[in-house]
Amino acid sequence: LLLPSRRLLAEWAVAFGVVPHRTWAGAFDQCPVGSSIPGHPNASSLGLRFDPNDDSDQEAVFDWLQYADFYTFPHILEWDSIPDLVRLASLPLEELARTSNAMRRYNLKQGKRVREQWTALLE
Repeated sequence: LLLPSRRLLAEWAVAFGVVPHRTWAGAFDQCPVGSSIPGHPNASSLGLRFDPNDDSDQEAVFDWLQYADFYTFPHILEWDSIPDLVRLASLPLEELARTSNAMRRYNLKQGKRVREQWTALLE
């Protein structure tokens, strides 16, 4: 996978609304500046510095994007600019294939682990 860096995606999310489904309000074409309910009283002591529903704050979006699935997977190729994307997309096919195979191996391993966990829970 070729993904914009978290920093770039956060910038685009605030400036252009490119990640509208990141928040419930965003899915309805609204740009919330915060949650409609108060945060957990221990949020700051847990290291949660930003409101997850603030689509107007680039730092908040950047912080919460770290929990997006695609940024937690290994072997992701991140780019910071269009020229950087072109450079990554122009890598030799062998290198891209190695990255793809590494992703595939990870996915198969994770799938096996998840199936084993669910099997153990449901037995």
